[in-house]
Amino acid sequence: AAQYQLSSPMELAGHWLTCRSVPYRWPQRHSSWRCLAACGVGRTWPSQARRMFVPAVAVAQVLRQASAATASKRNCNGGPRCWKARTIGLCALAGENLAKVVPEEEAAVAQLEAAGIDRDEAMASVRWLAAAARRRGGNCWSSLLRDFVERRSKREPVQYIVGTWPFYPLTEELLMRSPVLIPRPETEELVDRLRNAYTGSDGPQRFVDLGSGSGAIAIALLSIFPRAHAVAVDQSLQAASLTSENAERCGVSSRLQVVHSFAGEWAKAVPAKSFDLLISNPPYIPSAELPGLQPEVRCHEDAAALDGGIDGLAVIAEVLQCARAVCSPGAHVFLEVHHTHPA
Repeated sequence: AAQYQLSSPMELAGHWLTCRSVPYRWPQRHSSWRCLAACGVGRTWPSQARRMFVPAVAVAQVLRQASAATASKRNCNGGPRCWKARTIGLCALAGENLAKVVPEEEAAVAQLEAAGIDRDEAMASVRWLAAAARRRGGNCWSSLLRDFVERRSKREPVQYIVGTWPFYPLTEELLMRSPVLIPRPETEELVDRLRNAYTGSDGPQRFVDLGSGSGAIAIALLSIFPRAHAVAVDQSLQAASLTSENAERCGVSSRLQVVHSFAGEWAKAVPAKSFDLLISNPPYIPSAELPGLQPEVRCHEDAAALDGGIDGLAVIAEVLQCARAVCSPGAHVFLEVHHTHPA
């Protein structure tokens, strides 16, 4: 807490629940500890993995305080910390609760461990999968869980298996479908930074999201700024279709135009200087790093949404060219980039 200038257990819980990323390899020296981030099964790139280890008892205490605070609406301003405590912290996948597994879940954890998945991550995966199986399978949930675990043992991401995933600040979970890129916590942070940039104003009037993927960014911003209209562009037909489905699911389809096109071709066809905000989470991983990504990423997500070229800047350069063409004077440009790229 001191390292990250957090003042209380509640602040600690909110901060790390916001991150909620579980790297696919835990350091062995921490095997007897629990990671607060194990409450979710998001993913980060190896070089960006954020690890926060606290004793299991402390985790349970933090989650209880987070639950109590959010339940009474204290210390809650609607930001990502509060939201994560509400949607993920209440899962209580930590401390003594990690030990309370039914036989079917324990067998599932053992199967994932045998497939090479770390026990902490396996337990978090099984919790999500079991919850989804119970919702859908009723009395036959254990059979459905076995099917889910079989898929997970082949390193398929949890998000694709359960089919939906939360994204701040949406109250409705987004549909997830392979091979469309799964939104990361860093992208939630990008949305929150943009939200803060417009504090005290009505927000953007018309913005474009280049490389929309599941539509997470555009849909989240439309939910934050009710007067805004947007265009979401993606070269993948699967991604464009998923963006449309999620926009309908979240009630913003009337304000979102979805375009299946390469960004450069789209920019040439629209009126110049017609957007006051451009936002993008483009492919930014240097090509040489792709073989080192986790199997969940490397084997299941669209490589075209990951590969940023030799230095990771190839697609970013194209996005910036589009911004020059379509953004009005004084427009904002927000990008998610690799940690080695200039700020």
